[in-house]
Amino acid sequence: MRLASPLFWGTALITAAVIYFHRVDEYNQICREGLNKALALKGELSDKHLYKLWIRRHLPKYEQMLPKTLFRTKRLDELGAYIGSRRSPQSFIIKNTHGSGMNIIVEDKDTMNYREVISKAHSFLKTNFRNSGKGDTAHRRKMQLHYDYNEPSLIVEEFLGKNLKDLKYHIIDGRLVFHQVIHKGGETMLYPNTADKQLEGIALDIYKEINRASKEPIRLVRVDFLETQGREIYLGEVTFSPGACNKVRPPL
Repeated sequence: MRLASPLFWGTALITAAVIYFHRVDEYNQICREGLNKALALKGELSDKHLYKLWIRRHLPKYEQMLPKTLFRTKRLDELGAYIGSRRSPQSFIIKNTHGSGMNIIVEDKDTMNYREVISKAHSFLKTNFRNSGKGDTAHRRKMQLHYDYNEPSLIVEEFLGKNLKDLKYHIIDGRLVFHQVIHKGGETMLYPNTADKQLEGIALDIYKEINRASKEPIRLVRVDFLETQGREIYLGEVTFSPGACNKVRPPL
């Protein structure tokens, strides 16, 4: 048998790479096309508190999957009084409802640094997510216009435990295109045939209901779930511009 020349294999690899990255960019292109659409609805659903209210109104059958909100405020003195009182549980999470990556995990309030917690909460309330960050991060956040349609507030949520798994289901045009499992800092990207069918069904229900409520199509919705060590599943947030529309994704 005569083997193909190195030139042949080199050309084939380059061609395959071009096709692959063209398909990868299709995800980001769809994401970018939606950046200036349905902003008010996306703003509402990007708010961690308003999203829960929306699920209760539109999809009440999934209400029990929502992590409990124990307290909500826009004032630091009210937050301080609550977490320092007997009304708050021993373990909880403080979240900024606006933007992402602004969480404070308190596993034991008897050992928490009260001043540090209040200081972080203060910085959360002052943060306009779309106008935050530096360099390329700032540029990407500025693209996400829907964050202008909600404003910072603080919620205290129930503590779901340690070592949670993040399960992220990416829906485009009414079908699951891939999902992620993020656990202990590691990330696994998986194709639709490996997805949990029940979670896929819930994600598709949320996608369809969002599009029913929208005046224009929202092609891309990422629906997040949280899995505890005891295998309980909770509904996380929804995201309309994952990775600021700029991450390498598997082909569609």
